[in-house]
Amino acid sequence: MDWKGWGIPLCFSVRDYLFFSPAVAKNSQGYYWFDIREANIERKDALSVEECLLLIRIVPNKFILCSFNDIRNLLDTPKIERSGKKKWEFLLTDGFTKIKNRNSDSAFSVNTVDKNDILTVLGGK
Repeated sequence: MDWKGWGIPLCFSVRDYLFFSPAVAKNSQGYYWFDIREANIERKDALSVEECLLLIRIVPNKFILCSFNDIRNLLDTPKIERSGKKKWEFLLTDGFTKIKNRNSDSAFSVNTVDKNDILTVLGGK
């Protein structure tokens, strides 16, 4: 497939899809988490793309794929500021079936998919 970068490290496109794909880490308590920086959201929004998908790789062959709009509701909470960077932090909970804002009780349910599911969505199987 022809993956195209958008000048934002975690934003890329393939065909008619724009993906926002943050890196996931495991913390010392065993939780998987990721963050989204305010500056990256501003850059993504400046692209004026109607639909953006959130693609999160959680283990070698498992992913979360959902609309970026699903996470927008979790961005209404205060941002964390570290090293001069404003961001939101999220936990992957309940066996990777929920994305939860680390600073509130806000969460939403998601499904995990594998690489073949993503290729099917993109029509590249």
